[in-house]
Amino acid sequence: MKKIISLILAVLCIALTFCSCSKEGGDAVTATSTTAADGAENAVYTSGDYNYVRLQDGTAKIVKYNGTSGKTDIDIPATLDGLNVTVIGENAFTEEHSITKVRLPRYLTKIEARAFNKSTVGYVWFHQTNDDTVTVIDSYAFSECSNLRQVILSNSVKRIESNAFYLGEVPRYIKFYVDPDYIGANAFANCTALTTVDFAERKMMGTLLFSLIL
Repeated sequence: MKKIISLILAVLCIALTFCSCSKEGGDAVTATSTTAADGAENAVYTSGDYNYVRLQDGTAKIVKYNGTSGKTDIDIPATLDGLNVTVIGENAFTEEHSITKVRLPRYLTKIEARAFNKSTVGYVWFHQTNDDTVTVIDSYAFSECSNLRQVILSNSVKRIESNAFYLGEVPRYIKFYVDPDYIGANAFANCTALTTVDFAERKMMGTLLFSLIL
């Protein structure tokens, strides 16, 4: 009888152990990140004031600025947790009303659509590079930034998509260290206070580049 009881207890212990292992395995599968179509992993990491995702090329894309430091003058870091920051994601700074000055990071290759849309940023400085880095400013990246006063573009900015600064209203000065290869339609449309555009080679490019500056 004692042997039978011992055998039953042993079977129960094995069953309980199996259930426990199965549960832990399920949690591990849930926590595993998957890769999105644009190469970014779904897992979001936090470093200081920034939420970011890891891209397939081993770099980082900022997806959200948290603004917990309370700074108004910010230098977006060149690296996050050892990863070069190459992309500022869509809506990362949208309607961010705490910042007035932004210095962009060294390895930046793209500012996605509406990254700074409707934010209070007034001054934007791109990092000057000595390599073949190509930076793209996507559509509406700085649109409706009503406090925008000055934009200093780096020699890496080769493409400015349509409506990138649309309805900026008050940028007064824009400087190009190297003329971009492409400037899209209405890139600076309705920037009503714009008085100076300093082109490196004085070339006008793109369709309706400064159309509707009234």
